[in-house]
Amino acid sequence: MTISPTQAAAAIEDIERTEQRTRLARGYGEASPYLILWGAIWIAGYGACAILPREQWGMAWLPLVLVGAIASGWIGSRGKGSSHSGAFGRSLLMALSIFVFIAATYFVFRPVEAAPYLIFPTFITGLVYCLSGLLARMTRFVWIGAGIFVLTLAGYVAAPQWTAIWVAVAGGGGLVLGGLWLRKI
Repeated sequence: MTISPTQAAAAIEDIERTEQRTRLARGYGEASPYLILWGAIWIAGYGACAILPREQWGMAWLPLVLVGAIASGWIGSRGKGSSHSGAFGRSLLMALSIFVFIAATYFVFRPVEAAPYLIFPTFITGLVYCLSGLLARMTRFVWIGAGIFVLTLAGYVAAPQWTAIWVAVAGGGGLVLGGLWLRKI
């Protein structure tokens, strides 16, 4: 049996669509546990910021970030296949770059109120997820990032006195819900 050039082109197109869907599902599945982990850490960290004096925020976040880094390494070590090759190192460098950027921004602009310290990392996270989603053509990352950004901004405008709690819910909760959403693919 011979197939026409049109049929061959249609078959190749079907194969390419299937490969794309498989790549997306694998990428979303690999990202899901990280979003859930870091969402839980954000909820705990920003929840601590809501009840602790500003001078103690760093001490609340330090153990949480260490636990998150160790757990992220463990999650990455469980992965199989070439997509995990070097992923932990790249993730660590990206996180370090973001941390340095945020710290430098705080150093230069020296916010006097607590809200910028609470909100800015959430804005950066929303931006990173949006850009990553656009670059990798993973639209759910764009939605997660945009949702975190918009909800954080809306909460700050509507109830600035509840910023720490709102960031815990919008940022941390957004990451957890995003991770659960990605897991269902």
